[in-house]
Amino acid sequence: MLQRPPKLKQNILRQQQRLRGCSSKRQKTVCLPTPQYRLEILAQETELTVPDLKDALFELSAFLKESHGIVLVQPSLVTEFDRYWKTWNAADDALRLAADIANDPAFPSACNEITERYGWEPRRLNPAITYLLDRGMLSDYKVLNSKPFVTARVVGKEDPIRRFVKSRC
Repeated sequence: MLQRPPKLKQNILRQQQRLRGCSSKRQKTVCLPTPQYRLEILAQETELTVPDLKDALFELSAFLKESHGIVLVQPSLVTEFDRYWKTWNAADDALRLAADIANDPAFPSACNEITERYGWEPRRLNPAITYLLDRGMLSDYKVLNSKPFVTARVVGKEDPIRRFVKSRC
């Protein structure tokens, strides 16, 4: 029997919090490989039936992917939901990052230099990078062994970055 939508939404939010908590405990830098959960175990932990969990995953498909009984947490989950659990907002951080990329010709592309410049941990920089990557504003330099960062380099695409910064100032 399917739950009523308000109850299901509460369960989705509760599950989102659990996933976010599990994800941060397992993975301090939020980079590849993404955390993985077995569908049956997740259903049991959230007290949802498998069909209800699949419906919840469908509603959260921008943040969670289900493939062959395994649920994968996408980096965009952290980008979207950090504002509820952390003292920062990835969208605001992305705007700061984009403005510096657009306006400072000497802005570094190396992630470790960016974290030093801002005084941020990789855990904070990665969601800002993901925000810009997801919107096509950075060249994609995702490679294996770029840990603790989601990308090897941060290189802005001139026109999209300029438009993004201009539209928010």
